Amino acid sequence: HLQQLREIIDLEERAFEAGDRSAIIRYTGEFHITLCSVLGNDELNRMLKELVSRTSVALAVFPPSGFVSSDSKHHREIV
Repeated sequence: HLQQLREIIDLEERAFEAGDRSAIIRYTGEFHITLCSVLGNDELNRMLKELVSRTSVALAVFPPSGFVSSDSKHHREIV
């Protein structure tokens, strides 16, 4: 699982460097879903997938104002 999470973080960082907002949203969500799946809790994983889906749509429609940082540094600390 650690290698898979690291690969997602790498993709997330590349997307951030390229300024690809859509990919950043996708990989950030993928990181959280993958991390949650490690727990093996199907109900929690289902709820998180729904939350990530809704959050991704909200971020795509209503971009944050001001400074946007990369979450990948925090994700590396978690891994």
